[in-house]
Amino acid sequence: MKKEQKELITAKLKEWIKSNSSSQAQLAKKADVSSAYISKIASGIYMYENSGREATPISDQVFYKIADAIGLRFDFEPHFNSDNFQRLTTACKFAQFNHRRVLIDSRDSGLCKTYSLEKYASENKNVLYIKCTSLMKGRDLIQLLLDKLNIRFEGRTTNTEKLAMITEQLLKPGYLIILDEFENVAPDMFRVLKDIEDSTYQRCGLMVCGMGITQDLESASKNKKKLGPQLWRRFRVNRIKLGLYKKEYTISGCAEYGITNGKVVTWLCERVTDYAMLSEYVKDIHTHLIGEGKDVSLDNIEALFQPL
Repeated sequence: MKKEQKELITAKLKEWIKSNSSSQAQLAKKADVSSAYISKIASGIYMYENSGREATPISDQVFYKIADAIGLRFDFEPHFNSDNFQRLTTACKFAQFNHRRVLIDSRDSGLCKTYSLEKYASENKNVLYIKCTSLMKGRDLIQLLLDKLNIRFEGRTTNTEKLAMITEQLLKPGYLIILDEFENVAPDMFRVLKDIEDSTYQRCGLMVCGMGITQDLESASKNKKKLGPQLWRRFRVNRIKLGLYKKEYTISGCAEYGITNGKVVTWLCERVTDYAMLSEYVKDIHTHLIGEGKDVSLDNIEALFQPL
């Protein structure tokens, strides 16, 4: 459980104690935790001292039990502060505030790319995140940009005129366009991308992201495909290839969320092959075991994830 969530539980617990005549002992009984834990958490103390031993963190199960007893529920969504997440966040800041073109190649799925980009877009102003699809055409990209920029117009308007409206807005300082899953797009998307790139060069950040996208653009340039050389020349300077998933990421991810049982961690390492899988496992463990005050044991894990 993150520090911010623990602090929220502390604040809500203080409110509950102040507004309820019931004793802390009754709350402890309802939550099935020790009264000492409630006193410490209400005071903002998240460590527990055993006589003659080093202080240890109060377990997440205790926090979840107290939160449930006072009517506070969390929509649990794992966040892993991975190397890929940090690299992508840094790349987004670089592209946005330096008005640069950046190419992100994930090499494989489940490497935290989309999650990281969406999170950056949700937490920063003037970031236009667009997830491309195989059916998406250039005119669709134009319409999505109009919608995200909240640009409205009356009467019939050509795509050229629409692009001019978009460019006028994007030339204001601080914008970043992120085009994700770009390996799926129809060929005419390259023309719209080229027009946007030309019109906003050194005035607006632009990121193109996808699996194998580096090879796609480099091959288009070498084979002299239409617009390939121009796009590759602008994007090839700032390229990032995300690192492949390693077993160590499962171990560190489990540690981040209080999953420390050695047999459970080994069980997960044998099955998890990317961050998407790790996120699902961790979310289910917190929702159905930790959140309900159950032990994170190998038996409970195997029962929870038995084949449907």
